[in-house]
Amino acid sequence: MRPAARPFVLAYLFLIALTLGVMVRRAPQDVAASTVARVQSASQPVSPVPTQTTPTPRQTPPEQESASIHDQGSALPTAAPRTPAWLEIFRPSQRTALQLLRASLPFLVEADGKSQEQKVALLVYRTSPGEGAPKTFLQSLFPFLREETPTVHVPPVAVKPDKKPPNPKVEPEQPKPAPPQPLVGIYHTHDWESYLSEFPGLKLSAVEDLDLISSEDHQKKTVVDLGQKLATLLSQQGVVTVHSEQRHQRLKYENAYLLSRITAEQILKEEPTTRVLIDIHRDAAWNYTPVVKIAGQEVAQIRCIIGGTNAGWTANESFCDQLMGRLEKRYPGLTLPVLVKEDRYNQDLLPGAILLEIGSATNSYAQAERAITLLATGLADLVSAKEVPSQ
Repeated sequence: MRPAARPFVLAYLFLIALTLGVMVRRAPQDVAASTVARVQSASQPVSPVPTQTTPTPRQTPPEQESASIHDQGSALPTAAPRTPAWLEIFRPSQRTALQLLRASLPFLVEADGKSQEQKVALLVYRTSPGEGAPKTFLQSLFPFLREETPTVHVPPVAVKPDKKPPNPKVEPEQPKPAPPQPLVGIYHTHDWESYLSEFPGLKLSAVEDLDLISSEDHQKKTVVDLGQKLATLLSQQGVVTVHSEQRHQRLKYENAYLLSRITAEQILKEEPTTRVLIDIHRDAAWNYTPVVKIAGQEVAQIRCIIGGTNAGWTANESFCDQLMGRLEKRYPGLTLPVLVKEDRYNQDLLPGAILLEIGSATNSYAQAERAITLLATGLADLVSAKEVPSQ
């Protein structure tokens, strides 16, 4: 053996001998004594070990602890099984902890006028009042060495107001006003219909060229944009409006009404308070541009179409005449004569269901947009006057 290693070997052997000596000196009555001390604390509170760095836990009132003992029976609890010697090093009782500290830290005895127990209190932290199990630094660092983790219950604190209001009065809860219900619904059977101004350079030479004034992917402005503007303007004037941008072109021009009927029925199902249902189009004429000057600006003219095959088509026509008459009175020349055709146009769903054509394919989108602005004002006046059909 090298001479330099001898001090370390001797120190190691000394530490082993010291540990074994501490284990042999352990009195077997420690556990029983600790148990009896807990039972006796029911009639006489135990003074906790004073500490300088951590507050001493609050003692359990004797009457509460005594009550808990009587609940468990009159017999004293039996002594717990003895802890294995190897585990005693890591989970020591108070007596063993004191022995280890005395043997390993002798300078704690009578230093600075303080007793050994007071010094020990700086290194041993209790987890319960009285003779509870101590928690060493090793147990603080390694949670698995702890037998249990104490739970702290904080009772709720009732907050009392500083001053009570004089003669408090309980006001009855006022019912919240119901949100406004939609009155106008807007949809588009031919949602791809657009205007010539959206296709610069396009020249029309035949009726077939009207197929070019369309935007199935809605990349160009269409009648759907007009419907959205109408819905926005009506809402700004206090008329709650719903607008559907649903596309129906997959069944082409002739059969699109089969799909748009589903859209119209869906509007009435989800918004049963709807009283006016407008299907917005533009005329398919290729050699006719309905336009009028109002306040110095060119405005596309508006025509109302009624389906004469509906059983109650006269109610649709009556409402259309009211609307067109109000618009014409306020903006002379804006409207065209009402047409009744041999078709249904989904107008059998509601007395206030109508079809409006805003200009024709050869109008500009700007002209059609101005017509929508005037239409919104006239329709809002009609709703305000409660001249819309009932269900």
